[in-house]
Amino acid sequence: MVKGGEVARSHRHTANALRLVLDTGERAYTIVEGKKIPMEPGDVLLTPNWYWHGHSNGGPSNAYWMDFLDVP
Repeated sequence: MVKGGEVARSHRHTANALRLVLDTGERAYTIVEGKKIPMEPGDVLLTPNWYWHGHSNGGPSNAYWMDFLDVP
């Protein structure tokens, strides 16, 4: 979850990530390797391993998603 007005700094990790977006407001997005990608309910976002990525929520509502990582 990213709360309204909150930013999750860019980071990277060895696992690939799949994000299933459950609920967001109007201005939630993720950035992957510098490209801004809006997050809307029902979206599936893929982040390859070791890519820089971060998340931001410019609206007042919380943004919720489920992460799936390919780790044992």
